[in-house]
Amino acid sequence: MNILYSYHNYSALEGGYFLFINYNISEIISQLSSAIHYDESIVKNLPDGKLNCTHNGRYIKWFLSDGNNISYIHKKDRQLASKLALKKFLLSRIEDNKRLLSTYKQCNSTNIQSELLIKDNDFRKLLTDYPENSKHIYCNRDLFRDFHNEQFQPVIDSWLSEEYNHNEAYPQALKHPCPSGNVVRSKSEAMIDLLLNQYGIPYRYECELKLDNISFYPDFTLFNPISGQLVYWEHFGMMDDPQYSLNASRKISRYIAGNIIPGINLIMTFETSPNPLSGVIAESKIEEYLLMCNNQQAPS
Repeated sequence: MNILYSYHNYSALEGGYFLFINYNISEIISQLSSAIHYDESIVKNLPDGKLNCTHNGRYIKWFLSDGNNISYIHKKDRQLASKLALKKFLLSRIEDNKRLLSTYKQCNSTNIQSELLIKDNDFRKLLTDYPENSKHIYCNRDLFRDFHNEQFQPVIDSWLSEEYNHNEAYPQALKHPCPSGNVVRSKSEAMIDLLLNQYGIPYRYECELKLDNISFYPDFTLFNPISGQLVYWEHFGMMDDPQYSLNASRKISRYIAGNIIPGINLIMTFETSPNPLSGVIAESKIEEYLLMCNNQQAPS
């Protein structure tokens, strides 16, 4: 999910829909600022000039403009055109985020009625006494923490600060940096990482898991702050590859043998080349496993 639109969430409610906007203004400002800084750091390393494209029937021509002169980009220089296209996209996104940032900075959270209700201790206690409410509140991170079982907070803090063994295989595949600081292996993992971070879910990326003395590295290991249980998330991103699909099936069987059960404490998402993972599906998994107080436990 693009950071520009991650604050708007819809949910079915009594046959209709309602819109909830995350009013944690300071967090939104921080995320937008980080996104702008990250995009600007990438743009600095891209080629000078601006890409212009013209269409001629079925064909497209690329031109490089430096503000004064325009030169043709040959097809053999497609890499240059691709980098300039990235630059054009990032500059547009920077401007979009800057406009949003300006708007949010003008907001005064003291005038937001839902924020005032949350600051009322009696009202907040009434709201959070019924954990099922969490599925209607969604991604306001500060409010979601009110649903945390307080006895788990010291455990969460300790768990997040602990060192853990990472997957050291194929380090060259770690090429997708995330605002959280993690560097992951695919765009879909980057999207999951971003969503978990925005929802305030404690998690680790590619943390070693021992099953029968064999090391596995689930894509994400999540600490459910409501139930105190660990939940694992595996994203299988090449299911149209027969060998990959077979290996995925074997891996799932190993998880089940180790009492990590799909639908209980194992989240699985899948994609193929023509069917990439969508933000809607990823968010639905977070809501199902972590925001709806699912008290199912893996069989012992």
